[in-house]
Amino acid sequence: MKTQIRQSLPLVMVFLTLMLMCDCGGEDNTQNPDVIYQKAEQLYKQGKVLEALRRYERLNDFKETKSFEKARLKLLKDGLSIGSLFKSWSLKQMFVIKNKIIDQDKLTHRDGKITIPYPRNDAWGKSFMIRYLQSPRFYFCIMSAGPDKKYDTDDDLCLYHKCDTDRQKLSGKRALALDTLADEPLLKRGLNGSADGSRSRSEAVVELEDLL
Repeated sequence: MKTQIRQSLPLVMVFLTLMLMCDCGGEDNTQNPDVIYQKAEQLYKQGKVLEALRRYERLNDFKETKSFEKARLKLLKDGLSIGSLFKSWSLKQMFVIKNKIIDQDKLTHRDGKITIPYPRNDAWGKSFMIRYLQSPRFYFCIMSAGPDKKYDTDDDLCLYHKCDTDRQKLSGKRALALDTLADEPLLKRGLNGSADGSRSRSEAVVELEDLL
């Protein structure tokens, strides 16, 4: 009996090792960039985008590898920056929301200056917010709470839609480029910001190509 137990121990150890190495739905700890890339690709093709982005993000620790470069170029084609994946993914969703608002001709709200949630989440699981401004400069801004999942903090994102004569004449024109992006403190005034939607000095104004 003891002999049989001793003989089976190596098999048990091999089985346990394989169990620890396999990915059973959780986050594995492999340090092989090729394996990380392959798993990320698999998840991406399955439509599990945010899970895939978590894997791709780990390749930032392997910047000198072919897997990192392949991932960087692939993600860039999809409008995502491997150096700030969750931020760039959230910004893409904000553009989609912005274009939808424009297409539906909902540049203003019947209740005037108001902040309302939008039924879609950012990369950190928080609902986007739409803030109608009643401003001569901006119709509205779309907001993400950022990594800390709290509004009115330094990592908030805000995408504005400008008011101007051309856009009023061409109501329904889709947003093809970034108007303004505040990716420092969200107006420092947060959800209770200034009536004209003016930006504070701490806010960054960037072009879309600078984000990619």
